[in-house]
Amino acid sequence: MADREPDARGAPVRRFRDPAYRPLADNLAGVRAEIDRLDDQIVRLVAERAMYVKDAARFKRDAFR
Repeated sequence: MADREPDARGAPVRRFRDPAYRPLADNLAGVRAEIDRLDDQIVRLVAERAMYVKDAARFKRDAFR
């Protein structure tokens, strides 16, 4: 069935013709793990950025500018 979730540990089902493409993981589970790792970093960095934005308000006379 085409609507089934692919086997996360299975082999790739297609090849890319793009010469610049290079595989980044051995299987779908590996791809998902790396995406989750990146998402964790992104969330952490956005939270850190928000702290700096809040801290910047200390240096402004008008908190709405």
